[in-house]
Parts: sequence; structure tokens; C-alpha cells
Amino acid sequence: MFDWIRNPFECLLTDLNGREQEELAELPSDRTLRLQFNTKPLLSFWIACSQVYPLLSEKAVNLLLPFATTYLCESAFSAVTAIKTKIQIKNKHQG
Repeated sequence: MFDWIRNPFECLLTDLNGREQEELAELPSDRTLRLQFNTKPLLSFWIACSQVYPLLSEKAVNLLLPFATTYLCESAFSAVTAIKTKIQIKNKHQG
């Protein structure tokens, strides 16, 4: 259903409306975006599309954003856990 977000250059079936479908049909011919798709994270790619393909970009970003923020939260918790573990090990060896 959301294959068009994961790879807009090879997507066949979508849940998009008329204008969104038109934008998706035009997007594969954009060579600059194809290069960006191969080098940028998915969320960054869709943000970069916002000027030329605003409907697709907004829909994709709205669907991807919760995953990015969850990832950032989990990364922060992992970092805090690692720091606390290092401090506890250091204190254990000193005490």
C-alpha cells in the first residue's frame, strides 16, 4: 500500500488520489531526485521533494515522521543507558 513511499521509482499500485497519482507519474523522470533517492535517507528525500511534488511530499512525510521521532527517542534512551552503565562500572572499580 505504501510502496510508493519506499521506492517511488518502481511503484505500481498506490492508494493515491488523482493529483497525487499525477505527481507520482512525473517523479521517476526527475534524474536529480533519483540521485538524491540513492544517497539520502528516505525522510530527507521526501522533504527534498516538497517544492516540486508538494502533495506526495506532505503525504510521505506525515507517514514517515512518527517512525523518525520514535527512532530518535530510542536512540536517546540507548545513549543514556550506555552512559549510566559506564558510570556505574567506573564507580564500581573505584570503590
